[in-house]
Parts: sequence; structure tokens; C-alpha cells
Amino acid sequence: MAESSARWSDWRARGILAVVLALAVDATSAQIPCGYQVLILQGPSCPPLNIPPPTTATGVNDLGDVVGHYSQCGAASGNDAYLWTRETGMTTLDRLPGVLSATSADVNDTLQIAGTMGGIVTPVRAYLYDQGVWFDLGVLPGADGSGAGALSEQGKVVGWSSNTISGPHEAFRWKDGPMVGLDLPIGPNSGAADIYEANDQIVGWMGANTFDRRAFLWEGGQVTDLGVIPGGFTGSATAINSAGQITIGGQFNSDHPRAFISGGFLWKDVQWTDLGMLPGYDSMAVTGLNDSATVAGWCRAIESSNAPDAGFVWHDGAMINLNDLISCDLGLQIQRAEAINNAGQIVGRALDSEGIVVAFVLTPSENPPGDLDGDCQVGIIDFLELLSHWGPCEGCPADLDGDGIVGILDFLSLLANWG
Repeated sequence: MAESSARWSDWRARGILAVVLALAVDATSAQIPCGYQVLILQGPSCPPLNIPPPTTATGVNDLGDVVGHYSQCGAASGNDAYLWTRETGMTTLDRLPGVLSATSADVNDTLQIAGTMGGIVTPVRAYLYDQGVWFDLGVLPGADGSGAGALSEQGKVVGWSSNTISGPHEAFRWKDGPMVGLDLPIGPNSGAADIYEANDQIVGWMGANTFDRRAFLWEGGQVTDLGVIPGGFTGSATAINSAGQITIGGQFNSDHPRAFISGGFLWKDVQWTDLGMLPGYDSMAVTGLNDSATVAGWCRAIESSNAPDAGFVWHDGAMINLNDLISCDLGLQIQRAEAINNAGQIVGRALDSEGIVVAFVLTPSENPPGDLDGDCQVGIIDFLELLSHWGPCEGCPADLDGDGIVGILDFLSLLANWG
């Protein structure tokens, strides 16, 4: 009873923290932050030179807990999956007997983890890891392999299952029982990439082959064909948020200025928003989306330049290279942003100053006091905004000292951070 009570208290505390973080997001994350604090994660060093193995982060929950994987030491090695939390640091998930490799794809707030495990060359299986217990999610009828793409807060997993010899490659959903295939109108191939279980929504792709993929939204058994990206010939939905906004990537047609190059869009109620492109780049992947409609992903220069891959963050029409939002003293090149949570934290992989692949966690830094318009500097517009709220103003952003009145002390605080 004492152990159960302690565990309940732990989850209750984590739940309270999640609410606090969510409230903070409502107040501050409706814009791209001025910068990020950086945490580097690395797997155990490999002997004899004690060089850390290539490490990547693939998922982050709303509490800031991170999952990913790192390469095992040895020429013919696979991967080991890990969980990182503030309390415990990095913990490697012990593999099941006979399992040679494991990767992690997603983690929820109760620290359930979904991913893919198996041999290095043999068919793999989707798994759910819950408090030290592994659940092999199996395969669809006629298939011999499966992989997890995403995990809901209630423990539902979505992904793909296939026959490695004859196909097809089919989207599935799983919850406490046999794996169930999604009944999709276009096929025979498909894959599920994300789930928002509160509305019973799943997104992914469907089609005959790689070159005719179409994005879909599965909602309680009803399927909406989202089609292909504007100006393109393929579409793959990669993420969905609580507002029903969906990120979709795809390739452009041969008559498009960016022929056969990938682009990214945000979709909502048949409206498509082009995410654009980082300067000097011509192709992109969209990988993460949070409830503030902030998108994370990465760009690649295929034809336009020799620039290295670069992670990006996008919000409300603005896309910024993540490398421009961290200290250059770190010597990092952020290559890929893989996921973003509702606190605005972003995880992925980067190259350090010695050329080693490392996992990273980016946590938004606070804007300068007095930056009322969110442009990362304090100037005349912020001064005018403060003047417009002069006087009693309980809880308004211009009340910089929190005394319920916008007055001379707030004005002096704004001046102290001018520039």
C-alpha cells in the first residue's frame, strides 16, 4: 500500500507540473523565443578511445522527459533505446532476451515509451515499454514486422506493419489487445505517424507506392483524404495537435520551381499554409507540432548550396534556423529537430565541435523584461504599449513589477532593458 501511495503521489506531482507548464505555454509560447538553453545528451562512451556513440533524441513529453537511442559500440552493432528525465538522467532500456537492437519514437507524461525492437537484419516489432515491462505489440495478419510511430497519453500506439517479402505496408493502431489495421480508401500501402486520442484522430499517409502517397486523417473510423501538398505529387501527414492542425510534407511536381524537392505545410479545415524555407536551403522535413501551432523540422540544401542540414522552428509565418537561437560558443550544428512539446522544448540531433553526433534538448529562454511585442528587443513599440496600459492594470503584461499598476517603476524597468 505504501508503494502504491508513493507512486500515486509521484504521478500526481508530475500531473501538477504538467498543468503548470501548460499555463506557462499559454502565456509565453505563442511566438518563437529569443533563444534557447541547450542540454546535450550522449550515450555511454565506447572503449578503447572513450568516444561517445552517435546519439539522437526522438521524442519529448510535456514534462520535458526525453527518449531516443544511441549506437551500440562495435562495427556491426545496432541501437540501444534510452529515457532521460531531470530526476534520473539517462537510463538505457534493458533489451528483451534475443533482441539485438531497439529505438524509441515517443514518450507520454506517464513515461510509457513506444518504439521499435528486433534483430539488426531480421524483421522488427513495435513495442510499448511501461515501468520496466516490455509489450511486443505484434503484427497485422499476414505481416512479419511492425514499427511504432507515435504514442498517446492514454497508451495507444500507432505505426506500421508489413510483410518484409510480399508487403503491403499498413497503418495500425493498438491499445491493450491485438493490433488493428486502419481501413483506408487508398492503398494497399499506408503508415500512421501521429495520434491525438482525445478526438480519436490519427494521421499518416496512404497510397500504392512511395510516389503516390496521400495524406490522411482517420477520425473515429471516418477517413478524410487530405491529398498531396499544393503544387506537389505526394503528401504525408506527420503530426496533429489538439486544434486539429496537421503538418504535411511532400514533393513538388516537375513543373514547380522546386521540382521533386520536399516542402512542408500546415493544414487546417482545407486551408494550406506554406511553411516556407530557410535561406540557402531548398528541401525540408516537418517532424513536430505543438498546441500553439509551432512547428519543428529540418532543412537540407540539395541544389542551392553546400550548407549543412539545419533544424528549424516555425510559428505564424516566421521560420528561424535553430542554430541562430543558441550560443555560438557551444560549437554545435543543429542538424535535425525531431519533436516539440507544449512547453516549446525541442529535441533532435546535432554535430558537436569534434564532429560527434549528439542529442540535444532546447528549452526556450525568457524574453527580455519589457519586450511586450515579442520581437526580442525593447524599443519604442514596447514603450507605446506600456503607455497604453498606464494606470491600474491587474495581470497585464505591461505591469512588469506585478504590483497591479502600470506606472513609473514599470517605465524604469523597461528603460533598463532598452535595446
